[in-house]
Amino acid sequence: MFALKTLAIFGLSTIVQAIRPPQYNTAITAADLIRIAPDTESCTGTTYADECRTASAAAPAIAISFTNFAISSFGAQAALVAIMLFESGDFKYNKNHFPAPGRPGQGTRNMQSAGFNGKYAEYLSIICTNCGITPADVEKAKGEGPAAVLELVSSDQWSFGSAAWFLRTQCDAAIEDGLAAGTEAGFKSYIEDCVGTTLTDDRIAGWQKVMALKQCQFNSSPTAIMGISRDSRHKRSASGAKRAYYRKKRAFEKGRQPANTRIGAKRVHLVRTRGGNRKFRALRLDSGNFSWGSEGIARKVRVIAVAFHPSNNELVRTNTLTKSAVVQVDAAPFRQWYEAHYGAALGRRRQQKAEEEVKKSKSVESKQKERHTAQGKVESALERQFEAGRLYAVVASRPGQSGRVDGYILEGEELAFYQRAIRK
Repeated sequence: MFALKTLAIFGLSTIVQAIRPPQYNTAITAADLIRIAPDTESCTGTTYADECRTASAAAPAIAISFTNFAISSFGAQAALVAIMLFESGDFKYNKNHFPAPGRPGQGTRNMQSAGFNGKYAEYLSIICTNCGITPADVEKAKGEGPAAVLELVSSDQWSFGSAAWFLRTQCDAAIEDGLAAGTEAGFKSYIEDCVGTTLTDDRIAGWQKVMALKQCQFNSSPTAIMGISRDSRHKRSASGAKRAYYRKKRAFEKGRQPANTRIGAKRVHLVRTRGGNRKFRALRLDSGNFSWGSEGIARKVRVIAVAFHPSNNELVRTNTLTKSAVVQVDAAPFRQWYEAHYGAALGRRRQQKAEEEVKKSKSVESKQKERHTAQGKVESALERQFEAGRLYAVVASRPGQSGRVDGYILEGEELAFYQRAIRK
């Protein structure tokens, strides 16, 4: 349940197979871990026996975290395994004990600080309804102190899942792209720019051991590399109905991952579809055509941020552009048109120094005055947005399908509705 719910949200920032490097299945095995770090085979003689976990216990939890948070590239998986092995002393402990007595609240297998453990617990309490962590539990633990918060996320499932959560929610998409490339530069960027620590020789050596599995990938059995298919022909009928006739898989039935279009320099990939047609899978977009319905015009404007999403708040936090997302766009192009069309200022603050007036003929002034009198009135809610330089708009296109982010400016009752939703 948790895996399905999380993937529906995240599908969220791993991209289509044609875009990323080859995808690896997430069934990491105990044999893989023992091959990387032989000490993980046993917990005999460890100082913190209650915190120690063998490869047999760690492998399933790590594999589940890769699935839950859609960590699909080998490079990203390798980096997460490497950091967990390094930070937890080959899974021998999951709390900070060094230097004694350690730092209260710092822990999990990637040794997150207390602040991030608080965010992690909050995330789980909201996203996962059957994980045994509720918002009330989180608030209570915060009142008791960092150690209590750490206890909430210290079970094997959440402790081994924290590294994948951190990469997915706290690192930029560019960091994961660098890890997917499988280069030392990408790993360095992850450690220094995202995790915020120094890349030492020991860390590099640990990462290289995991990367040595690249040729055989995690759990290299050929039966584990089947693709996800969305057809129902292969399913058994619960009523015992006759099976549909056999046919080969179709590309349009692939369980492709969503584009998760983010705000950034334009980056669009082509996906071939049935009949030689193409989809335009937008990974990054920074501008689009937005219409001002009451004025009957459209302008190409810059998209600034995602302000609200009817689906979930995670898409707002990650600035993911999808159809129906409420975004803030630059008001300048619409203001320029308005002032040229009506000859009147719009959204200019009183304290702002007035610009020099452009000389116009009397006939032009007369036309502009007539226009302004007839239909130049702008509602106060929209005028306040012009003063701020940002307008609320709704995305009407499908960026993952058309490669464009187009939409319309919010006005009237629809604007009031979304403003109430944003304020909640």
